[in-house]
Amino acid sequence: MEKDERLIYDELGGLWQDGYGLAQRLKTKHVTVPDVQKWIAEQITSLRARQASLKNLAREFIEKI
Repeated sequence: MEKDERLIYDELGGLWQDGYGLAQRLKTKHVTVPDVQKWIAEQITSLRARQASLKNLAREFIEKI
C-alpha cells in the first residue's frame, strides 16, 4: 500500500470492521436498526471531533513554520 493509503486504513480500518460486524449482526437480528443508527451517529460525531483536532494541529504547525 502507498503511505497515504496505509494512513487512511490505519485511521478507518477499525471503523470499517466494526461497521461490517454490525451489518452482519443486523442481518441475523442480533441488533436493531435504531442501534445501528445510534452507532453511525456516534461515529460521525467522533470523526468530526478528530477532524477538528487535526485541523487545529495543522494550523498550529503552519503558524510555527
